[in-house]
Amino acid sequence: ERLLETRDGRRVALKPFLYNMESLAPEAAPPPVQACASSEAQLTVATMTSAQASVVASFTGALGHLLLSSASSSPILARTDLYPNFARTHPNQAENMRALVHFCQELGWSQVA
Repeated sequence: ERLLETRDGRRVALKPFLYNMESLAPEAAPPPVQACASSEAQLTVATMTSAQASVVASFTGALGHLLLSSASSSPILARTDLYPNFARTHPNQAENMRALVHFCQELGWSQVA
């Protein structure tokens, strides 16, 4: 257990739990979710595919826990009606494409190969 001090001076206890997901398949997601649920965690931080994140977010959301992902890029995960307890640090694919289109328009490009 480690204590993390917040900007406003509060201390938050962190109890890291590491689980090696050997498979990237969505069906590989439930074991770590069960482990997080039994550890009384309020936050799950994970690097996982979008398919895995959608499965894990369903479980963690039902428990009232937050799932934070750094690699899930599917636009469907932005739907708060389906995934209210999901957050990411990686932009979704739709936002990436909007940025690319804007970039090409700014440069006056009509085709990109």
